[in-house]
Amino acid sequence: GEFSEAFNTMTEQLREREKSLKLIAEQEKKHAEMAESYSQLLIELIARSEKEILVISLDGKSLLYSNRRTEEEVQNWDVYKQWISQIGQKKQQEDRRKERYEWKWEAEDSTHRFYAITTGKMKWQGEWAYVNIVQEVTETRVKEEQLKAEAYQDMLTRIGNRFYLKEKAEEILKTGEPVSVCYCDLDHLKYINDTFGHEYGDMAICAAARALMQCSSRDAVPARTGGDEFVLVQTYQSDEASRDLVHRIRRTLEAEGKAQKLPFPLTMSIGTVVTDPDSNLTFADYVKQADSLMYEEKVQKRAARK
Repeated sequence: GEFSEAFNTMTEQLREREKSLKLIAEQEKKHAEMAESYSQLLIELIARSEKEILVISLDGKSLLYSNRRTEEEVQNWDVYKQWISQIGQKKQQEDRRKERYEWKWEAEDSTHRFYAITTGKMKWQGEWAYVNIVQEVTETRVKEEQLKAEAYQDMLTRIGNRFYLKEKAEEILKTGEPVSVCYCDLDHLKYINDTFGHEYGDMAICAAARALMQCSSRDAVPARTGGDEFVLVQTYQSDEASRDLVHRIRRTLEAEGKAQKLPFPLTMSIGTVVTDPDSNLTFADYVKQADSLMYEEKVQKRAARK
């Protein structure tokens, strides 16, 4: 009676408990299999990734994981040496901020290959470590440099344009050294274009650019700023050297025209000023002054021809 009924109830409860434990065990097994599958998938994705993954111990001395390089290769890699420097700086910042975070930075190795790197902290096999995701960006960087070079280059003469001149001249002025600014205007370009054609006009412009390049010092910045206008900026040495530079430009330009067997002489009007590091004048102010002196010379040449 009562005993038998109690026994049956207990047996039923044990069966339910067994079924429940069996179900939990099956779910745990399934979860373990899924976790293993996810781990294998993740490892496979990392291995096939275009990005390099480097997991490095907090002291920076041990490579815990790499999908590309051996520990010896990593430790001999210039980027790793730059990474050590980055970590030193970030540790100091982190000590002050008392928080964990990730940061992005760029590195260049000795073969001039560029890398974009994201570095952060995460738990790796129970211990905190630095995880680095490294992507090579050399091709992108080279294209950017090419576009920048084209943006700063005069396409006809292959010397700098006015954007290049502005940037470089401002760099030179920041040194606090006086520089000479020569404003050069190729004479009679309209007459050359109208009489002989634009092909000859382009030849005259290119000859002027070559003359400036030949007469420039190594630190000079020659640029074409307009159709027939050029500016040459270089370190000032003396008034005599500045006068000599102007004479050399004229002689070289004349020789270029003869070498090209052009059916007209090549001449330039030139105005030169020297910057004063103690003044508040901008580079544009000096260019205007040199332009005014160049124009005065052009006026004198016209008066002399009459």
